[in-house]
Amino acid sequence: MHWEIHNGRRVAAGEGGEPSDARGVFETVLLRDGEPMFLEEHLRRYGEGCAHFGLRSAPPAAELRRAARELMEANGVPTGVLRWAAWGGAGGAGWSLRVDPPRPASLKARWRVEISPTRLPPAGPDSRCKHLGRRLWGEALAVGRAAGCDEVLLCDEGGRLVEGAVSNVFCAQEGRLVTPSLDCGPLPGIVRAKVLELAAQVGLPVAEGVLTAEDLAATEEAFVTNSLAGLKPLGSINGRILSAPGPATLLLQEAWTDLYG
Repeated sequence: MHWEIHNGRRVAAGEGGEPSDARGVFETVLLRDGEPMFLEEHLRRYGEGCAHFGLRSAPPAAELRRAARELMEANGVPTGVLRWAAWGGAGGAGWSLRVDPPRPASLKARWRVEISPTRLPPAGPDSRCKHLGRRLWGEALAVGRAAGCDEVLLCDEGGRLVEGAVSNVFCAQEGRLVTPSLDCGPLPGIVRAKVLELAAQVGLPVAEGVLTAEDLAATEEAFVTNSLAGLKPLGSINGRILSAPGPATLLLQEAWTDLYG
């Protein structure tokens, strides 16, 4: 039997999970041989999200660590995905945690993406949190995956590129890499931040700015980042084939492997 933890109690998988209308936060963390990657960074963002939403009953870091160890042993999944969520609201407060096998898309060498027609609302205070109210993102991704894509890229109502449904995006432009600035509303991704630091270390020009669908249509190199996939080269955008990984992506991938395996 596969287990998860709901409000501190072990239950059969599927019996827990957050309510559909919950207001709260979640994190997804890569498990590698029993070690959660970048756990401290995820816990810091989780704590900031709990403070933002006023989730006073959310479990502390020590409880999450204990629960994660319990589930890894109970489910026999040392490598895969650790996901937890905490929420509050009219229906009450709660939290859940689960450990799952690796997600298939994360194992692909490159991703096929499309630019979704879905438009995201303007950036606001919630944009800095990995919040549960991501219905638009989830629906756009479901449509894209039904069409054979691994990810979809989303713009705001003004046409500015914001992020992928489950990733941050970088593309080559005029001899440098550009990623949407936080003012555009992307989630401050853990791997996004590390790639910005890594680019500076290897002398690769990179900027946080404004990108559009037209910029993506013109680029010859792009990649996305998230905590489960790391740096994932884009092999096609809207059906247009790109050389992947491109030179900047390859440089960063090699430096990433040297640092993080």
